[in-house]
Amino acid sequence: MDKIAVIMSVYNGDLPQNVELAIDSILNQRYKNYKLFIMIDGPVAQNILMILRKYEQEPAIEIYSRDINKGLATSLNELIDIIKSKNDFNFIARMDSDDESLPDRFCEQINYMQKAPDIDVVGSFCHEFGAEFALDIKRVPLEHEELKKYTLYKCPFIHPTVMFRISVFNDAQIRYPTNTKLSEDLALWFLLLSRGYKFANIDKVLLNYRIDDATLSRRSGVKKAFSEMNIRFLYSLKMKNFSVFIYTLILIRGVLALCPLKLKKIVYKKFR
Repeated sequence: MDKIAVIMSVYNGDLPQNVELAIDSILNQRYKNYKLFIMIDGPVAQNILMILRKYEQEPAIEIYSRDINKGLATSLNELIDIIKSKNDFNFIARMDSDDESLPDRFCEQINYMQKAPDIDVVGSFCHEFGAEFALDIKRVPLEHEELKKYTLYKCPFIHPTVMFRISVFNDAQIRYPTNTKLSEDLALWFLLLSRGYKFANIDKVLLNYRIDDATLSRRSGVKKAFSEMNIRFLYSLKMKNFSVFIYTLILIRGVLALCPLKLKKIVYKKFR
């Protein structure tokens, strides 16, 4: 039976009730052959520590911590290295500390990966909640060739829905890039595509994704805009895609990151 390692980072900006919901959603999976690895990324509030202490004796959970906040990419990379050293897992699944995996998530993803041995990373649709501009169902393309093109101007995955074959990380250079602090996941998708790894999404909602003003704020600002545009332009050049249409879409995405929050809410509701 294939074994899943789930990786999740917790930091001081998290709310304890959200962390608890996220952890419980993993413990409530119908597919039981997994272990959840949690990295406490630097100092956190006492109420978060109290939540995490509830799970210290849970055999399906391992909790690690460090005194310095080093960011999401470093936390995930450290967990990947820990998991790789154990030689005990077939897949690595992502989870965020403020979302909720639906009970059938792992069953659906394992079933898909067993039937599609050529696919290296699989994600899914999600249900957004927490804001008036949330989408009932957030959809993404399903097939690899479509996802390759889509990645040039949008993110191919809803990050906390993804599951990787552990073989993706056999190459020690395949990790979340830490030099693109504002766009770690996007940089990883481009890195994987450039190395020939194959993507897919399942056309089912397998996660409840929290979205609010803070989510939009994290996707805003000059640094975020230029970080994403730089990654996309470099990849399009590397893939020899010189489409004016694609470049226009990349610029539009960059401009959107600079828009006021009120306008961005309208765009997120109407045009995603």
